[in-house]
Amino acid sequence: MAKSEKLAHSMDPIRDASQLGAIQQTLMDSGLVRECLLFQLMYNTNLRVSDALRLRWGDVLTAENTIVEMTEILEKKIRRTKRYKKIMFNSQIRSSLLNFWHKYKPARYEYIFRSYSNRIGYRNVPWAPSWPYKKFKEAAKKCGIPGYIGTHTPRKTFGWMAYNVQKIPLEEIMILLNHTDPRVTAKYCGLDEDKQHEQYEQMGEVNSQADGLISHATLPERSWREKSLRRKRRRLRK
Repeated sequence: MAKSEKLAHSMDPIRDASQLGAIQQTLMDSGLVRECLLFQLMYNTNLRVSDALRLRWGDVLTAENTIVEMTEILEKKIRRTKRYKKIMFNSQIRSSLLNFWHKYKPARYEYIFRSYSNRIGYRNVPWAPSWPYKKFKEAAKKCGIPGYIGTHTPRKTFGWMAYNVQKIPLEEIMILLNHTDPRVTAKYCGLDEDKQHEQYEQMGEVNSQADGLISHATLPERSWREKSLRRKRRRLRK
């Protein structure tokens, strides 16, 4: 498994709707408007970061300067297969993209997430994935969101919310994420991890008679370790 794939599997989804809103609000409050736009785009379209960063304004704008409802891209990860993926833009992301475009009027040839790094100068180059990874991680820390948050988090959150909140069947989510096996989808979205936690909790319920057996009230004043240390001290004195 490649290093990037290992990182993808190790990142976590956001499992709480209020935290999902909080991380976007934190990005906006920090002045990271385009980072918030990227997070929204990746969540609403389930795009990989490598594909989202390659989008230009001309890819999403119509001739009438509105945002398209659908476009097709050749996914970077599976470019060898020459299979295009249809990307649907819901009303939320269309509104965000259009508001941004009307405010700043970027040229159609420009990347939506164009880098303005001094090293790049005036060249039309998108961000490197390391930039949003860093900013998403920092925003999650400010919000107190647990887990390993990164650039795969919006896409994983899409899958997790689709299954647990919208109750979309796993097989349909697999198709939306362009996976070939529902087991891959379950692992990618953290669903198998949730199931494992639930199974461990169930095993604890089987042993319910032992609940509270070891508590503050039942523990002796001195632990066995302290008693052992006292015995050792006595032997040393002798």
